[in-house]
Amino acid sequence: MKRSIVVGISILVIGGIALGLFLNPQLAAGIKKRIFGDDPDLPVSVNPKGIKEANAEEEEEGVDKEAYLLSRAENIGYYRGVEKDKPFDPQLRIAAIREEDARAARLANLPGPTPVWQEIGPNPQPEGQTINVTTPVSGRVSAIAVHPANANIVYVGTAQGGLFRTTDGGATWTPLMDSALSLAIGAVAIAPTDPDTVYVGTGEPGFAQDTFFGVGIYRITNASGVSPTLSGPFGSAEMSGRAVSEIVVDPANAANIFATTTSGVGGDGAGAPSPPARGLFRSTNATGASPVFTKLPVVTAGEDFNMTDLAIDPANGNRLLVAVIGGAGQSGVWLSTNALGAATFTRQLAIAGTTPSTARTELAIANIAGTVTVFAATGAPGTLFRSTDGGVNWTTPGGGSGFCGSQCFYDIAVAVDPTNTGKVYLGGGTGANTFLFSTNGGTSFTSSTTGLHTDTQALAVAPSFPATVYFGSDGGIWKSTNSGASWTSLNNATFRATQFESIAVHPTDPNFSIGGTQDNGTMLYDTAGNWKLAQGGDGGFSLIDQNASGTVLVNAYSTFFNSASSQKGYLSYTIQNGTPVNSAFRGCAGATANGIPCGGAVLFYAPLEQGPGNPNTTYYGANVLFRSADGGVNHTAASQDFVNPISAIGISPQNDSVRIVGTNNGRIFGTATGSATMTDLDPSNVIPDNFVGRAVIDPNNVDTAYVTLAAFGVTNVWKTTNFSSFAGSGSLAPAWTAAATGLPQVPVTAFLVDRTDSNFLYAGTDIGVYYSSDAGASWNPLGTGLPRVAVFDLAQTADNLLRIATHGRGFWQISVPSQPVRLAARTATLLSESFTPANGVIDPGETVTVAFPALNQGFVDTVNDVGTLQNTGGVTLAGAAQNYGVVGTSTPTAKTFTFKASPSLVCGTPVTATIRHQDGATDLGSLTYRLPTGTPAGAATTSYTGPPVGPADNDPTGIDIVLPVSGFASRISDVNFRLDALAGCDATIGNTNASVTHTFVSDLQFTLRSPAGTTVQLMLNRGSVGVNFCTITLDDESANPLSGMLATGGVSGDFRPESPLSAFDGEDPNGNWTLHVADIFAGDTGTVNRFSLVINGSVCALSPTAAGVTVAGRVSTAGGGLANAIVYLTDASGSTRSRRTNSFGYYSFDNLRAGQTVTVTVVSKRFTFAPRVVDVDDNIADLDFYAAAW
Repeated sequence: MKRSIVVGISILVIGGIALGLFLNPQLAAGIKKRIFGDDPDLPVSVNPKGIKEANAEEEEEGVDKEAYLLSRAENIGYYRGVEKDKPFDPQLRIAAIREEDARAARLANLPGPTPVWQEIGPNPQPEGQTINVTTPVSGRVSAIAVHPANANIVYVGTAQGGLFRTTDGGATWTPLMDSALSLAIGAVAIAPTDPDTVYVGTGEPGFAQDTFFGVGIYRITNASGVSPTLSGPFGSAEMSGRAVSEIVVDPANAANIFATTTSGVGGDGAGAPSPPARGLFRSTNATGASPVFTKLPVVTAGEDFNMTDLAIDPANGNRLLVAVIGGAGQSGVWLSTNALGAATFTRQLAIAGTTPSTARTELAIANIAGTVTVFAATGAPGTLFRSTDGGVNWTTPGGGSGFCGSQCFYDIAVAVDPTNTGKVYLGGGTGANTFLFSTNGGTSFTSSTTGLHTDTQALAVAPSFPATVYFGSDGGIWKSTNSGASWTSLNNATFRATQFESIAVHPTDPNFSIGGTQDNGTMLYDTAGNWKLAQGGDGGFSLIDQNASGTVLVNAYSTFFNSASSQKGYLSYTIQNGTPVNSAFRGCAGATANGIPCGGAVLFYAPLEQGPGNPNTTYYGANVLFRSADGGVNHTAASQDFVNPISAIGISPQNDSVRIVGTNNGRIFGTATGSATMTDLDPSNVIPDNFVGRAVIDPNNVDTAYVTLAAFGVTNVWKTTNFSSFAGSGSLAPAWTAAATGLPQVPVTAFLVDRTDSNFLYAGTDIGVYYSSDAGASWNPLGTGLPRVAVFDLAQTADNLLRIATHGRGFWQISVPSQPVRLAARTATLLSESFTPANGVIDPGETVTVAFPALNQGFVDTVNDVGTLQNTGGVTLAGAAQNYGVVGTSTPTAKTFTFKASPSLVCGTPVTATIRHQDGATDLGSLTYRLPTGTPAGAATTSYTGPPVGPADNDPTGIDIVLPVSGFASRISDVNFRLDALAGCDATIGNTNASVTHTFVSDLQFTLRSPAGTTVQLMLNRGSVGVNFCTITLDDESANPLSGMLATGGVSGDFRPESPLSAFDGEDPNGNWTLHVADIFAGDTGTVNRFSLVINGSVCALSPTAAGVTVAGRVSTAGGGLANAIVYLTDASGSTRSRRTNSFGYYSFDNLRAGQTVTVTVVSKRFTFAPRVVDVDDNIADLDFYAAAW
């Protein structure tokens, strides 16, 4: 049964194929429609024309995939300073990086510490939008090269993240080019005669504005060794501003290399002002200190054509084939048989097209016993050609037709087994065409796509073990060890190439963040530091409502694909315990909705911003600024029609009426009164008319605003200090002044004013992050260790770290100059306990000694930090402050505190210890430590025994099934949830032995709510096309993620839930638990039959209770022991007893009950003593009273 499912309105599953989307709301009703569910970057409303899916129940017309990709590329190109019909100078970026390197070196020699950037992921994103099953993903892979004698040594180039190397078959990866002038990789080649020499071509040849230009060719020597050496770039004069599409090396001489180049960027007339001519280049001294490159004419002298690929005979360096996109009668495959000499070429395979869409060609070659076989995969919709005589004559073997659809200009790949030319591999399209393999030389092909991400960019076969095939796409890198029959994701903790567009952070949780990514959805970095998929599709801008008081329920907003005619708007949703729920599209999806009409200009990634309020006001930018005060349900126009699309929005956090916007053509408008007719803020065109990257209002001063430009060669930060006074009257333009001294003239696409000190500003640029400590008067590079990657967004976390979204290397963070000291708690250690025998945990009423470590995550040591334990959170008798002294930035510093856990704590309730830190006059804030009480008790199972209950078909409101729990005398230490099946459970429709009998279990969402009201998402549309659930245990300690649940019926097994069940720890288990079950799509029904909760309580040690506990001491003065003083002791029950001191001043109370609090008072005619309140856990022999004078 193959059908379409929308999961949480943002994940689409067809036949087990996961897809992110931006949803036409009419589909939310569960209507079975033809949805192109095998392409994760395409939303529902933009299905590729002409692509049919088998068994599609209903056809839906959409936008061509090529138009979609070009629209996305145009938007990303804007951020990279590539504007329509505005030439840019790539040398400016190169010069800026070199200047930054020099300046950073000078700053490093100054006294004082320098902050260091920390990479935080994704590492990887485990819930990729992949086919049939969910596998981990990363960012776009653009080139792959495998060592000729070791299939485990592989070099992988990425779109914007540089070059990665593995020496263990992909188990671990190492970046090799983080200091390079360009991290956009187009080609990688290994010298056959010296495999430790690797050539890397920069610039990505994808013929779109998001495939960025390069700077030439780098060389890596000792490439597989411990200390590889990077040299270059070489050939800059011939290749800067272009993309190196391929490099091949003479099989007999590592010094002879050939390279082809393409435009570097494409679409909308963008390009460098005087770029070098594209074509074929040769170097005969590539291993030397200064390689020289010579341009070789292929078609004609003086040519300037895109040349997309090369193939060299593995046994004869003179036989070279070149793929050319030329004019009429020029496109095709050109052959030379004297490439190392005169290098003359003839066209042997004619291609009719003249554009990248129709004429892009990729090549694969093999020489077996002197027979040279070449395959050529060519443009839309995709045709495979074969030559068995070294490229002289060509035929079409018949298989693979249409393999790359309408996106051949963007992604296309072909490879051949070097030992068996019957084995051919193709990729480039989506769905079944993501990867195809042939065993008969291309006559026919078989699809093998399970676990892969679409948009195939690169394929490589291991020469030494040709059953090993490496696959690269917009989702990262995969490997097959059985000639492509099955795949394993190599996107692990060390392969980090995610291309973020945005970042949003939580107001109080320092980890919790979301960010949109190119082709990999909107990702969530949760409170525990784990990565999840928050929303599918092609992620754009992101917001988190700043009223969130915790992380259980967090309102969020994201943009994806926007198109004037078909889809304008954004998604609002709730992140519940780390899982997105209640998703709703806000805006036009073919018709006006939520106050947002169709039509009018809009960027692919339309901007979102928020203002003050509860909920925060949300602002959406198209040709008009739209405002919502109710979470996106209703919008009103907050501006006039600007004709051009809005590119940046700034709202004052102090005053929702103070607003500023910028457009893609450099216009600036604003208001300080909330007027829907915004005023032109730059009528004299003081600010250059380039794409406005950011518009920001100082969070502490409504009179100060900043505008940044995403452009090369212009002043890129502008400032006004009379914004609100002008915008309120509308009579005079604000005074704009340049605020960019020290900033390189490269695109600035991210900007932040430090909320703790407005003098500190942070700018995310095309080459890294800069900061100003004087409100923009001067700028310097921020920190060390960040690759030369474009920064698209940045945010200040709850603990005042600067966290950034890079377009190619994921999230990074750093301590900001305004917060040089930043302490963080590390795991506390229990050192001693007063109760015997010790049980390794704190028990109520117990006196304990605990070491509390603090780590300085800033970049300046403390001087004399003093920590004071507070008497809160179950801590009593906290004791004296402790001197932490100098807390450095490398290792934690721990101090010990002795305190008593409150006897009133219920067993299992954690102690929350809070330590206040003060360094001289500087308040460093408080660190909090959560310390468990008690040990786990034996598990008790409570099962639902009521009748089967069926949620209504296609009813997102769902049903509640109540499960009463009783009999626990302590708090929860662990909870497991179990769906219980009987013997005989299988995937038969209607099988009542199943725990859940349902014809399509992926329709279902399960949520568990405790008696205290805590909610945990258990399973969110899992099981794919399966019928029925058998026995499933959800356990935080399971090694199996739900993403690994097989797409079959009758599923059994243990899995980790969507969000952790540990959220219930420490709660009272007694009361009514509620299982909420919702069926969110039409056409399938069923019932929940049986389930159980397995709950562990807690066991705590008791205070000593034996009679004979004694409280004793001495009453004395300066003259010695005080005789005949009356001492009173009042116990916990209110009973009072008395003793008189003996002639030496001693007293004693015997046979007291342990585990209580008592008050001891001394009465004397001549002296006054303060009462003492003590906890009696054991004998006390030194409860002394002293009076120094009358």
